[in-house]
Amino acid sequence: MAPVPRSTLLSCLALLALGSGPWKVLGHVTLNPSRGAEGGFFGVHVRVPHGCYGKETTKLEIQVPKGIPMVTPEHKPHWTTKVDKYDLDEPVPSMHGNITQGPETITFEAQDEEAHLHPEYLLDFAMNLRLGCNFNDPETTTLWNGVPTLWFKTTQTCTDNEVHQWYEIPQDGEAWGPGQPAPYLQISALGDCDDMEILGQTGLVEEFNEHNLIHVSDNLGSQLKSLLDDHDQTRSIAIAAIVLACLSCTGLLVIGFLYTRRPSNQFVWSDDVKASIP
Repeated sequence: MAPVPRSTLLSCLALLALGSGPWKVLGHVTLNPSRGAEGGFFGVHVRVPHGCYGKETTKLEIQVPKGIPMVTPEHKPHWTTKVDKYDLDEPVPSMHGNITQGPETITFEAQDEEAHLHPEYLLDFAMNLRLGCNFNDPETTTLWNGVPTLWFKTTQTCTDNEVHQWYEIPQDGEAWGPGQPAPYLQISALGDCDDMEILGQTGLVEEFNEHNLIHVSDNLGSQLKSLLDDHDQTRSIAIAAIVLACLSCTGLLVIGFLYTRRPSNQFVWSDDVKASIP
C-alpha cells in the first residue's frame, strides 16, 4: 500500500480543525442567540469581541428596534446601566398592567479604568427582551434572506474617544459584513401573536425595500414556516457533508499512522540471533 501523501494529511487536518470550531470567525459585535419568536420573552447577550484597534472599550450604546416594548438589561458590576425610553403609540398589555413607554437606547458604561474591556478579551452584556407583534420602523426592520430581521444599531466607544458604529444593514440577499454591520435578531418562529404586522402592509413578498412591505397573518404564517424549513434543510445537508468529510479524513489519518508504524520487511533475524532467543 502506498503511503498517504503529506499534502492530503495536512488538508484533512485543516478540515478537521474547521469542523471542530465555529464556522464563522468574526470580530463583529453580535447578538447571541440571533433567532427568536415574536410575541414572547427572549434572553440575549450582546457580545463585544474586541476593542477599537487596540484600545479599551469604555461604553456601549444599543438602539432597540421599534416593536420591542420591554427590555430588562443586566446590572454588570463596575458598569452603569441606563435605559432611555419613548412614549408608545398604543399601550401594550402585560401581566403588570399596560406598558406605555418602550426602550429606545440601552447604555452600558464602565465606571473606572479597571472595568474597561481590554482589546484582547470579550464581554457579554445580557438583556431580556419582550418581542412585540408589530414592527413598523423601516430603519430597524427588514426582510433579510427571507426572514423578518430586527437590527440593533450599536455604538462602541473606546479610550481616546475612539468610536465604532455598528450600523450597517445588508440588503436582502447580501452577506452580513464585512465592514461594521449591526447586530441582528431574526424572527424565525411564530409565537403568541394572533397577527404579526411588519411595516404596515399585507402580503408576504419575495424582496424587501422601503416600498415592498410585509404583513404576516395566520394564512401567511405557513409560507414563512416553509421558507425557514427550506433554510434549515439546506443547513442540515451542509452539516452532514462536513461530518462525512471529517470522518473520511479521520480514516485517512488512521491509515497513514498505521502505515508509518508497520514493521519493515527489509529486516530479517539471523539464525544466530534466533538461536539465542529462548
